[in-house]
Amino acid sequence: MKRLLLPLLAAIALPTSVNAQPTYLKCDLNEQRSNDYAGEQKLIGGKIVTVPNPNSKFSDWEPKKESTIIEFTLNEEDQKGSMFNRDTGVSEKIPLVNFQSESILILKKRNGNDTLAFDISRLDGSIIRQVSFFGGTMILEAKGSCKKAEPKKTLF
Repeated sequence: MKRLLLPLLAAIALPTSVNAQPTYLKCDLNEQRSNDYAGEQKLIGGKIVTVPNPNSKFSDWEPKKESTIIEFTLNEEDQKGSMFNRDTGVSEKIPLVNFQSESILILKKRNGNDTLAFDISRLDGSIIRQVSFFGGTMILEAKGSCKKAEPKKTLF
């Protein structure tokens, strides 16, 4: 019994090691849908508030005319990362990346009430991007797949 109990206690008590190497992902978003009437802005108590529209629905998934390629560099040790959108040439830091056992969640506030969210599956590599405009009155979603990529070879 002692042979079984001691290793079991050690496994529970000791912290698991975290992979300190950054993860490089190349994601191809090739389908999209939208919900143009997800919410309404109303004046409540002297403030403009977005109220969800219960009658709104997403359109069906349809292929994008041109797929969007996004490259991620994610570091599980410090829960941070960066992303590069190949289409726009814009690179931006991600202040918080939430690594979970089955997915990686990224949420980034943008101009005013706009939000950008990514949900990347660690099981099958699928990705869903959700962009919420004007505090949630309009929502655009795109989905696709991610693959691990090699780091760029640089001189410095």
